[in-house]
Amino acid sequence: MNLVIDVGNTLTKAALFKGHELKALWKGEVLDRDSLLGFIEGHQVGAAIISSVRQDDKGVDAGYRFLNEMDFTVLKAGLHLEHPLKIRYKTPETLGSDRLAAALGGYALYPGENVLVINAGTCLTSDFVNSSGEYLGGTISPGLSMRLRALHDYTGKLPVVDAPDLSSPEGNNTNIPMPGQSTHESILSGVTHGMVYEIDGLIESWMQKIRFFNVILSGGDGIFFDKKLKNRIFALDNIVLYGLNVMIQYNV
Repeated sequence: MNLVIDVGNTLTKAALFKGHELKALWKGEVLDRDSLLGFIEGHQVGAAIISSVRQDDKGVDAGYRFLNEMDFTVLKAGLHLEHPLKIRYKTPETLGSDRLAAALGGYALYPGENVLVINAGTCLTSDFVNSSGEYLGGTISPGLSMRLRALHDYTGKLPVVDAPDLSSPEGNNTNIPMPGQSTHESILSGVTHGMVYEIDGLIESWMQKIRFFNVILSGGDGIFFDKKLKNRIFALDNIVLYGLNVMIQYNV
């Protein structure tokens, strides 16, 4: 099996893949040695890869240290590894391994087709790969919780409004009022509907450039937006993990 680890700004995710199939998933704040050993217990791991957007002691180097003690090949994700994409990005050295993995995951799902991957997590990112396998770049903007928090942090009186709990069916089906009829409702309405308009507008702006493309919506908050968008999308959680698995397959 392949072990893939994605250290995000908020959560760390680990997954075990057999071929292209995700067989087991772990989520938590920090994947320490004991948690890792418990997760892979009973499974034969042939290779592992780790990606991180963090620069602190919970990031890729910390994880790589104890992973490197294991008896399987361990890779650090990034553009230095072999991959099938042609990178058309002005500053490839600044392209995060998570965005590269998202693009690879989309490319693997739709080989030979245009694909836009939208990842709604701590940040809202998008990445486009055309039918020739060229990575054309994308966008980065604040995610749902970051936008809600910013309204409190950068104003004098606006309250903290929490995002809906997406782990519950009630959270997934939250009906956001429009217009909001209280300050709390107005903030939640403005932020969430604003993100819906942004995602729909992003898709429509690509439609002006390219006639047909597939759209994948992923990320922890993706499930909250998939039924609110007017454009046709394919919702798939954990697209970054799938892309990291592709990296292993090209390098081991």
